[in-house]
Amino acid sequence: GKPLKLLFHGAPSIGKSSLMQHAVSILGADKWTTHKLNGTQCKVDVLDGLAFEFRQTNLFGGYRVLWIEEVDTVPSVAQIRLLTILDDLPKDTAVICTTNKKPEHLEERYQTRFHVIDLQPPTADQIHQLLKRWPIDDQEARNIAEFACGNVRQALLDADIPSLQFQQQAA
Repeated sequence: GKPLKLLFHGAPSIGKSSLMQHAVSILGADKWTTHKLNGTQCKVDVLDGLAFEFRQTNLFGGYRVLWIEEVDTVPSVAQIRLLTILDDLPKDTAVICTTNKKPEHLEERYQTRFHVIDLQPPTADQIHQLLKRWPIDDQEARNIAEFACGNVRQALLDADIPSLQFQQQAA
């Protein structure tokens, strides 16, 4: 039940959002208790509403989650409100964010409030193993994995695997 504050950092298209989706499911959150926003959607009034909601008791157990993609794009006024939310986060609540920027490029006050998880791009072998889940010729899968250079989304597009299908297979 301890408040959780995670910041996933890594290159674009390496699977940060898919990893966040997995973390949300581990926490027992669902579509009713998860608020997913892009950083540009984080306005002060939106964050005020979420802060109020987080103070209410969750009758169904599990965590309530604020999921922010590209937290580095949160407008500066809303960043200050977000800092207060992070400081006052009640139990059974999580704020999980992604960024493509290096953590040292974010304001220091954000770096100190989050547990930063630095994700490295997967190797060609790891992408090849992922592609083996679908009916693709093995040599073609190896070529796609090699030329993707760690970009999972590009590998899935090259293999013509819709991302929705990928998310269902990964779950």
